[in-house]
Amino acid sequence: MFRRVGRVLLGQSLVVLGELVLILLIDYTPIGNAIFGAAPLSWRAWVVVLPFGLAMLLLEEWRKRVVRARETPIAAAHADRATENHR
Repeated sequence: MFRRVGRVLLGQSLVVLGELVLILLIDYTPIGNAIFGAAPLSWRAWVVVLPFGLAMLLLEEWRKRVVRARETPIAAAHADRATENHR
């Protein structure tokens, strides 16, 4: 089970990293600007945007923790059996 979770987390991390690289290439390279009509963000825009993005990330992680804490042992056992059957 832990190997699968590790692979899923690694896969998700690689997808997020790939998206970030793609966004940076579009915004900060001349060809990306020409194709998509984009322009680099100023540092002032980053100062405004980053706190909101970080807040959204932290709130979502907190929400997931609350949902997992409320999960009943019966539901957790059922979820474990369901994932084992799909392997």
